[in-house]
Amino acid sequence: MIGNQSGQVWYVADNGKAIELVYKGYDKSSDSLRYGFHPKYNNSKSYRLKRSVEPIIVTIVARSSAKFKRLYKERTSIERLNGRLDRDFRLENYTIRGLAKMKVVVTMSFLVMVGFALYKLNHGQTLHLASWVV
Repeated sequence: MIGNQSGQVWYVADNGKAIELVYKGYDKSSDSLRYGFHPKYNNSKSYRLKRSVEPIIVTIVARSSAKFKRLYKERTSIERLNGRLDRDFRLENYTIRGLAKMKVVVTMSFLVMVGFALYKLNHGQTLHLASWVV
């Protein structure tokens, strides 16, 4: 069994062919996700992927499930803001040491974002204030 960060899981047959498995639910007793073959394969065997292997990727609600997609859409604005800091200001792979220095960098990033929004408001644009396009 192999998987990726998007939550897709495959079974690799002896001939090397990868067959994508279907999410069958969360098993609370063993803290694992259950996967099985699609009904078209006529195989009722199920596999368990333990959350302890990679708890950040293997979540209680499988990333490939419709429930995860629904919950993911309910993210708050602060999560989108954190994403902007990671992606646009490249803070995800930043190599600053010390909390004081990091606070300065994050504060400057927020000031730049607020500055863009203020510029747009001063020029009569009230939509998409968080966008970097002027």
